[in-house]
Amino acid sequence: MLNKFIGIGNLTADPEVRTTSGGKSIATFTLAVNLDKDDKNPLFVDVQTWEKTADACAKYLEKGRKVLVEGRLQLNRWEDEEGNKRQKHYINAQGVKFFPGKNDDTSQSSGSASQSSAPASSNYDHDDEDDEEPPF
Repeated sequence: MLNKFIGIGNLTADPEVRTTSGGKSIATFTLAVNLDKDDKNPLFVDVQTWEKTADACAKYLEKGRKVLVEGRLQLNRWEDEEGNKRQKHYINAQGVKFFPGKNDDTSQSSGSASQSSAPASSNYDHDDEDDEEPPF
């Protein structure tokens, strides 16, 4: 069965980073994806990244930054404090590509970055399967 998501959009807020009890980094963020060029009502997609990808997203991404996310759609189910059954879809990202931002130095040919700016264009791929519940 095929379960593949590929989307380009802008972050609606800075990524939130957490660490699992096992020491794995998790970054979550919401992506606003326009369905067409003149779309005034974007699709908001929750994204989760793990370990190295999460660390890179936390370090380089900020609200408004354009990224391409590649991953798979997953469903988290839980029971809230009142006993109501809840569920939420999200993207478990295997890869995130950063597009140049306003303040990036586009002359960086190697894609390396200083502490203050993100790489002009970088790929971060997740190669480990997650074995824990998502943070939301």
